[in-house]
Amino acid sequence: MAESNLKFSLEAKQVYDAAYSFARFFGQNQLKAEHLLLSLLKTPQCEASLVLTELGIKPHHLGDKLRKEILVTKSDILSTETIRKSSEIEAIELLASQRAEKQKAGFISTVHLLHAICESQNLQANKWLRYHGITQDKLQNLPTLERRWESLPLQNSDYFSGPVRTILVNAQMVANQNKQNTATTSHVLLGILKTPESNAFKQLSHLIEDLDTLSVNLTREISARGESSSDSNFNLGDDLKMMLLSAANASKYGNGLNCIDSRLLLLGIVEQDKTLAAQLLAKSSVTLEQLRNQPRFVREYPSRFSTKPYKKLSVFSSLRRWFKREK
Repeated sequence: MAESNLKFSLEAKQVYDAAYSFARFFGQNQLKAEHLLLSLLKTPQCEASLVLTELGIKPHHLGDKLRKEILVTKSDILSTETIRKSSEIEAIELLASQRAEKQKAGFISTVHLLHAICESQNLQANKWLRYHGITQDKLQNLPTLERRWESLPLQNSDYFSGPVRTILVNAQMVANQNKQNTATTSHVLLGILKTPESNAFKQLSHLIEDLDTLSVNLTREISARGESSSDSNFNLGDDLKMMLLSAANASKYGNGLNCIDSRLLLLGIVEQDKTLAAQLLAKSSVTLEQLRNQPRFVREYPSRFSTKPYKKLSVFSSLRRWFKREK
């Protein structure tokens, strides 16, 4: 892919993982546009699938047609070769990143990928979409093609799991102790390290032998940032916003309770790889692949099912304030 500062959203990465699985299933050693399109259609709660639903299309049924009409050459043996990206996938990624940058989206979403396929007129996947009445013009005319803010649970703190609420409260307390009025992923990571009941803490304890050293180093780096200006509002840093957006999008996919759990927070932190928190984790050899391969432990439930009382602290007011502005 051409150089870009943008990363894929967690949801887009999950769609990519499924696309590679489809390529392997069909006995092919190259990831092609048809595999990516099939993955977009077969992921019921991803943004691209929801956009197609607004066009009156049933993505799952359309995915079945795609398998029958184009991807009919299934091999009897699953491919064991390393699957490489084809040139058409690289072209799709370039178009998707350009659209995301133009919209100042902050990351490449599944909707950007769908647009890119619709823009690539020479691809078989593009021709197949046009045959079934899905064109770039139709997508452009939809009013909800930007970020689907109304589908994210960020405005309602009840849809954070109990451990995530504890983590965010701990993160705010760390910021307050250092007289800082902007929360970042560093504060959240330290909040995770102070919340041993969370799945994110359990994952880190499996991957890092000495969590105490990580906590000390992170605390020192946060303190070194110094105090903030005397702003009465408690703010969310841009890296924290992007982490929460990725976690919220991913929570719609593969989690029956539509709940943002601590595992998704940790994935979102590592995804923001230019931040202090991500770099400290990278020094401890914590990668996205390792986190995805870790067991999920006991499911974390939305905090409305928790009997532990929580105060409505300003971190949640900041979330609601930010959501209203963006919406």
